[in-house]
Amino acid sequence: MARPKKKRRREQSDRLHRQVVVRQVARILETGRPTLFRHEAACRHGVRSGLCMQGWRWQAADDRAALIVRLALARIGATLRPTWRVAAQLERSTAEYRFCRRCHGRQEPGATSPWCSRECWSSEHAAQRFEQCRRDDEIAAATRRMIFGVSKEPELPRRHRCRHCFSVFTPTRSTRLYCSHSCYIAAGPRVPKRNCAVCGTLFKGASNARLYCGSGCASEANKIKTKARRMAMVA
Repeated sequence: MARPKKKRRREQSDRLHRQVVVRQVARILETGRPTLFRHEAACRHGVRSGLCMQGWRWQAADDRAALIVRLALARIGATLRPTWRVAAQLERSTAEYRFCRRCHGRQEPGATSPWCSRECWSSEHAAQRFEQCRRDDEIAAATRRMIFGVSKEPELPRRHRCRHCFSVFTPTRSTRLYCSHSCYIAAGPRVPKRNCAVCGTLFKGASNARLYCGSGCASEANKIKTKARRMAMVA
């Protein structure tokens, strides 16, 4: 049984569109160093976001982006993935380092690591990861502009400033005022101290609705209220 003409036309248009996109993505993937898989995630993110901005569902856009990137990698001959040592460039160096790459402090004779301590190593790698994320965002935006001609960037989530440590964070809800639970606790008392309505002791309650310092004063207040109610009924 022959396929309907409408379905065949849709498949043909999708195939032609995919070929144009594959060529453009392949040009970006060819610039990846040290391997051709360097910009794979960024290109997939750029294609997926461009499709989502055109009205595609996320899962369908992600599947199509994965297919486009896979075809582009095959187009440039990147079929065999490198090992993790080659991809991350973790080969051990035999050179000696006299000064730390991060703090520029003098190292001991015969040091084979470019960092003097684990703190310098973690700081250097954090800066490298931040730079890599920024570069990946630029590649994704360039892919989106090249393929779809989308000049408008997707809106970023609104960022707030913590009321305690004043650091900038992305809240999960609009009513969140602190970046973490520790800042919420360290922000200090949010309920003012007050005097107990029975014994007069100064205490801090969990909420403004609490009027007594403990269960003993609360039971005593209930006894007083019950006695006053009975006297009113007798009168």
